[in-house]
Amino acid sequence: MIFIVLMTSLGIGLDGKILLGGFFSTYNGVSRNRVARINADGTLDTTFAPGTGFVGFVYSLVLQADGKVLVGGDFTSFNGTPRFKLAQLNADGSLDTSFFSGFSADSSSPYVFRLFLQPDGKILVGGRFIRYGGNPRHSLLRLQPSAPRPALFDFDGDGKADKTVFRASDAVWYLLRSSLGFTASQFGISTDKITPADFDGDGKTDIAVYRQGVWYWLNSTNGAYNVLPFGNATDIPVPADFTGDGRSELAVYRSGFWHTLDLANGQYRVVQFGLAADKPVPADYDGDGKTDIAVYRDGLWYMLKSRQGFEVVHFGIASDKPTVGDYDGDGKADQAVYRDGVWYVLGSTQGFYAAQFGIASDIPAAADYDGDGKTDFAVYRDGIWYVLGSQQGVDIVGFGLAGDKPIPAAYVP
Repeated sequence: MIFIVLMTSLGIGLDGKILLGGFFSTYNGVSRNRVARINADGTLDTTFAPGTGFVGFVYSLVLQADGKVLVGGDFTSFNGTPRFKLAQLNADGSLDTSFFSGFSADSSSPYVFRLFLQPDGKILVGGRFIRYGGNPRHSLLRLQPSAPRPALFDFDGDGKADKTVFRASDAVWYLLRSSLGFTASQFGISTDKITPADFDGDGKTDIAVYRQGVWYWLNSTNGAYNVLPFGNATDIPVPADFTGDGRSELAVYRSGFWHTLDLANGQYRVVQFGLAADKPVPADYDGDGKTDIAVYRDGLWYMLKSRQGFEVVHFGIASDKPTVGDYDGDGKADQAVYRDGVWYVLGSTQGFYAAQFGIASDIPAAADYDGDGKTDFAVYRDGIWYVLGSQQGVDIVGFGLAGDKPIPAAYVP
């Protein structure tokens, strides 16, 4: 039996198919937990596959112009991935991992009761809550159409990190893209620091290098070649999306100072945070879509969160390699280190756990290789990739040579 909590839990697409949301676990004997899509004749649309669905209750959903579905309610996860009160699904029923709401497990947000899509694409959210994204919001708020987060090491824009290497001997980028296959591009010189990031905001990682204070990159959008001086020869390049606009900024870390240049508007910013010997580990630790300034120092993580402010976490030892990532898929970066073949993770939702995967001499290259929104353990060893996917299990692929630099390890200190 289907129980539709509100009429807004029903959406009709241009193709006549109907989306259902509510309090149910099956449709016509087929498992569908809280959300389903049916054809115009009432039969189940099996092309919409939400997996195990929601844990909790779905109270409202809206079908957007791009075919994606925003779902609101009182739930804590979707198909095994933490999602609190709001989630966005792709047209095939899978989770849109680029969308993260401002509600969290530790926020005062009992539930979302109703969603309303405005003609301009903005979405009104009503329910019982007092905060959103760290800001006071009492029972009603409005969301902008969500921009996709910059892809991490995803050169074809399919939401999955790609196995890719930079070979300094010939300055060639060798890319084994998960959807578009193999390609190679000569870009840079042997002594360059590789700086892959999404500088044009199209959801694809761009080929880029940093050389003696000058940035060089190719826009994946149109192949445009860019050169821009920003920084000094000894700076550590740390490009990331510090503003939350879906586009990486140029950024360098210099003796405790963070220098950033917003490519969208040319705005320059400098922040003092850290010491000269610290290892920069910028990431979105508070889940607001903005990369936070952070450093690693002898087992201590010092973070300047854009929403939650200053925080210090003791996790690791001085000789560890910090391997920050979102290992539990809740939209927040987790503290993680690699030590002699063992991964130690302090998940923002799952808490502490450890896993043996690799050997001491491996290069850790953690990223989301299966596209489920969770960072996967991965190591590179003499041209062989070993990946422990959170969805697909162990994957071993030969791609590269012993002296190559795995591109997903570009920012591992």
